[in-house]
Amino acid sequence: MAEASTTHKTTDKQASNENRLALVWLDDNALQDPEAKEIFLSLFKKVFCFNQPLECLELVESADGEPACISMLVSGKYGQMYVPNRLQPLNQIKSIYVYCMDTVRHNQWAQLCDKVRCVESDFGKIFECMQKDLTPPEKPAHHQPQHEHSTIEVELPQEQQAEAPQEEFVSKPTERFTTDANLHDQLALQLLLKKPANDDDGVDDFKKYCQNRATTASGEEVHDHFQVDTPLENWYKPDLCYVDLNATDLFQLWALRWFIRIFYEQLTVKCNQFNASSSTRIVYYGTWVRTGELDKIKQRIGEFIICNELLLAYTNKHDAIKSLDVKINDQVKHRIIFEINIDKHTQFTVPYGELDKDRVLLWCGSRHRIIKVELIDENDSCWLVGLSLSPTLNRNQATQDLYEDYSKSLRNLDDTHHAFGRILIYKGLYSQAEKWFENTTHYEELAEVTLRQNLCQKASDYLQQLPEDSHSANLLRAYVYLLTSSDNIGKGKLLLTKIYSDANDDIVGARAAIALGFIEFIVTQKTEEALKYFTSAYDILHRNAPEIHPDVAKSLIAIGYVHFAKDNLSEAEKIFREALAIQSQFLPYNHPDIGKGRIGLAHCLAANPKKGKEALQELGSAIRALIRAYRRTFKIHPEVLLTRSEIERVQNDKQLHARNLLFDYI
Repeated sequence: MAEASTTHKTTDKQASNENRLALVWLDDNALQDPEAKEIFLSLFKKVFCFNQPLECLELVESADGEPACISMLVSGKYGQMYVPNRLQPLNQIKSIYVYCMDTVRHNQWAQLCDKVRCVESDFGKIFECMQKDLTPPEKPAHHQPQHEHSTIEVELPQEQQAEAPQEEFVSKPTERFTTDANLHDQLALQLLLKKPANDDDGVDDFKKYCQNRATTASGEEVHDHFQVDTPLENWYKPDLCYVDLNATDLFQLWALRWFIRIFYEQLTVKCNQFNASSSTRIVYYGTWVRTGELDKIKQRIGEFIICNELLLAYTNKHDAIKSLDVKINDQVKHRIIFEINIDKHTQFTVPYGELDKDRVLLWCGSRHRIIKVELIDENDSCWLVGLSLSPTLNRNQATQDLYEDYSKSLRNLDDTHHAFGRILIYKGLYSQAEKWFENTTHYEELAEVTLRQNLCQKASDYLQQLPEDSHSANLLRAYVYLLTSSDNIGKGKLLLTKIYSDANDDIVGARAAIALGFIEFIVTQKTEEALKYFTSAYDILHRNAPEIHPDVAKSLIAIGYVHFAKDNLSEAEKIFREALAIQSQFLPYNHPDIGKGRIGLAHCLAANPKKGKEALQELGSAIRALIRAYRRTFKIHPEVLLTRSEIERVQNDKQLHARNLLFDYI
């Protein structure tokens, strides 16, 4: 990982005590995360990173004492050493956040320090805690009685709000509970489980992972605790840094791929033994949750929820309740006991198995149908949630067809690292995918992810490395032409016409048709010609692609805008809802493509004076998804800027027009 740009000669530096706090980060690995400093700069005026405690203390103790101007982020090790006696008493320190793997241990000393705001093993949760601490009290909305929806709060409608977005920089790979859109995560897991040519593939990454996260022992000692031939029940401990898995965190899964292959195989053996002795079983898992997480569960009774972490469940409910005696922090308000019904006749579930007669372990990413939600202790907000362990992936034919289509294309790459990067693109994690492909020769992927971030010059540079007779590369070249200058539209149209007529790849041909339709729709304003191209793309995809392929939804969005422009609002709304219904079957809720679908629907809703509030809600969700995807360029990205403008127009009861950006169609 790259070193942070902050220099560490501290004699000439002072932490800022102006209107925004400075963050001082002390951790052995603080210089090794390439994106963390950028993320924290969205909240703090300055960020100073240290891996040497004496240099850090020199800076902090030299800062002015009034008013408090510093927030501290410390590892568990350095927190225990310096917070109680050195950092806690300093007037210049306003708040302290502790990042560690052993939260139970470090909570013991942290509870005695009132400046410690949270003790977490999850960076995302620390970021959320910082956000809440720094968010000013909400001001009353201006009184505007002439607008029914004028008091609706939508994030980022104003330019100044872009300085500190509420969710945009949290990529949220570590959400504990998600809904039924885990197709990409399951593709990633299956790639990792495939036996490599070299059985030791990933061993060095595993050792490095342990060394970087060990707080109470050296990396070698942590690593040595796990031995390949040791039975699962003899080595598994819930506080080991390498079992803190999350099914959605692809970077973590990749780093631990060697360990995951062995762990998964051991648990599968346990699962077979478990099912040989019993056909059904009820186990209990206890956890603390935030109000938002509890609400998500309550709202989905009868539907599915995915538990992205390993679940260490108990055969006795009282043991599960007892495991919740220690509350982690003030951000979690409610105790939940999951009552998990396991039936061995249910196929295609995650593996699970007994560690001993009292404990059962379920693999991360388990999918469950929510059967019931009951309050069992009103005084202490303790809830019982009945779950039925279900197949890990939706078994409907449309989802299975898309899964097989993706799986086949990824296998054909014959390169697991390359395939993993493609999954990042599928998930809409473009800046992460760009980093993934750095220092590789996968120029087409690099061109795609930089283009989508509106980094057209970088995309053009990558495209120069690709052959001129490649239809997929030429499609990207055409996109660059259309995005960079009106003088290049003719060049782009010429390339697209050739691709449309000659491409052997139906997906590439359909994408060319959509881009040609965009030219007719927005540039030449020939609506009927545009509709022909968009419909042609839909027909090609309908014949040759899975029913819920993402490009099917994109062709529908394009058709929807044509109907919207022709004032066929009911037909346009129907089409946009159909596109969203397709997307929601396989995309996470914060994917930029779902943002595009929401924007289309918002156009139709905003045309109805009684549905302005709904339109703003759709646009608010969309802009958060777009900023998450374009985290590096969101302040200048055309999609984000136009969406912000449309939010303002809806708030002022002004009419929306069909989107005129190529990004909305590709």
